[in-house]
Amino acid sequence: MSVGKSTVYRLMVRLVKRVTDLITCLEKRIHSGTVVIDEKWVKIKELGEEKWAYVFIAVDAVINDIMHMSLKLSNSYEACKSFLLELKAKGYSTFRSITTDGLTGWARAIADEFSKAKHHLCVRHGIKDFKDLLNDIYRSQGRDYRKSKTAKRLLKEIVGILNCKRKETSRKRYNHLMSRLFVRLFELGYRLKPLNQESMNRVKLKTPLEIAGYKVEYKDVEDYLLKVA
Repeated sequence: MSVGKSTVYRLMVRLVKRVTDLITCLEKRIHSGTVVIDEKWVKIKELGEEKWAYVFIAVDAVINDIMHMSLKLSNSYEACKSFLLELKAKGYSTFRSITTDGLTGWARAIADEFSKAKHHLCVRHGIKDFKDLLNDIYRSQGRDYRKSKTAKRLLKEIVGILNCKRKETSRKRYNHLMSRLFVRLFELGYRLKPLNQESMNRVKLKTPLEIAGYKVEYKDVEDYLLKVA
C-alpha cells in the first residue's frame, strides 16, 4: 500500500493539531474555586535508606479533578506553604474555600498565601480524630469504647454536630450538648470531691458519695454520665 507524501503531510498536520489542542486543554487551570487538600505518609528510599515522606494532593471539590500532587519530606508549616506556592505557580491564583484535615500548619499557610479563601476542616477527619481520642481514653482503662453506651451516644451526638449543613444548627447542637455535659460534670465533680482541704482532713480524703457509704468505681461514673442524654 503506497501513500503519497501530501497525504502523509495532511495526516501529520491533523495529528499535531489534535495533540496541541489536548495539551492546551490540559494546561487550562479550570476549577470551581473550592479545593480539598490531603496528605498521606509513604515510605521512600533515598540513597539506599528508607525514610517516611508525605504525598500532598489537591483535588477540586466539585469536578474531582486532581489539581496538584507533590512529595514532601515533612508535614510542617513550611511543607504546607511550599505546596500552596506550587499551586500558585501552576496558575491557581484564587480560591473561595480550602478544606484540609487538622494539620496545624495549614491555617497559617493558607492565611499567608490565600488570605481571601475560607479555611474549612474536613468533617471525615474530624470524626476520625474524635474516634481516635475515645479509643485512647478507653484503651488507657483497658476497655473498648465501641462496647460503651456512653461513648457511642457521645460519638453519635458529635457526628450529628459535624454533619450539619448549616453553621447555625451545628452551633446550636454543640451549645446544647456542652450545657448538658457541664451541668452533669459539675454535679459529678461536686459529689466526688470534698469542697475544701478542711473537710478532706476531717473525713480522711473521702468523697461525699463515699461518706454516704457508696463505693465509687469507674463503671459507676460512666453509668452516671449516661444520664446526660
